[in-house]
Amino acid sequence: TAGTVIDGLGVGCEFNVCSIIGGTKAIDNGSAVSVKVRNSVLSSAVGSNVTIIQEERIRRVIAIAQSATPTINSDITDVASITGLAQTITGITLAGTPTPARLLEVQITDNGTARDIVWGGGFAGAPPNKTSPNTILRAFFEWNSVTNKFDYL
Repeated sequence: TAGTVIDGLGVGCEFNVCSIIGGTKAIDNGSAVSVKVRNSVLSSAVGSNVTIIQEERIRRVIAIAQSATPTINSDITDVASITGLAQTITGITLAGTPTPARLLEVQITDNGTARDIVWGGGFAGAPPNKTSPNTILRAFFEWNSVTNKFDYL
């Protein structure tokens, strides 16, 4: 039924196909049901009457205004894209509450002149510290819940 709640999390169902968005679920409602899982992890405690359909994860690409101190909110983006960078980045501010093993891609394109990048305290490892003119810099990170930093991959 539309609006069903399983383990305290909302589930939308129509014609015995339930879409679950976010969280971890244990499902066994006693009748045959197909479960679409999007951006979720389905626990191993799934009833025998449940068919799991894994939907493609669509990454959220957000354009970030170019500045010396851009802010990236990990709650609303998977790919942060900064284009036309016209000055050195002196520090990137992180917003949001990342979950363990959360992935983040940062794409930076300059305005034709190489620019320096200081990533800031929310990042660990050795990500690239300079753009190449007119080339997309792509840096990939994973959230480390022990250090509370995005580790450069």
